[in-house]
Amino acid sequence: FIDKSTQTVKITDTAGGNFEKLEVAGNGATTTINDTIDKVDVVLTATTTVGEGGNIVYTASLVDKNGAPVTNITNPLTVTLDNGQTITIGVNQSNGSVTV
Repeated sequence: FIDKSTQTVKITDTAGGNFEKLEVAGNGATTTINDTIDKVDVVLTATTTVGEGGNIVYTASLVDKNGAPVTNITNPLTVTLDNGQTITIGVNQSNGSVTV
């Protein structure tokens, strides 16, 4: 479930049980789901200095509101940089890198 919501379920039909007269009582069941949006940031870092002909490594990292790594992703995440390069953060990973 995502975000706070309410789920209400009612009985719509019954079958079997060999009862002479079975009646549905009540208005169903209601459950309140207490969930909040878990903010995740993607942070881009790069090699701070590089010599002539050297390579720059760009790293994209997923962090929570406290700056801790987030690793519970269930599908790969692709980050596209404005230079056209892409960084993929894999399943259960907190970061990915590309070298240019």
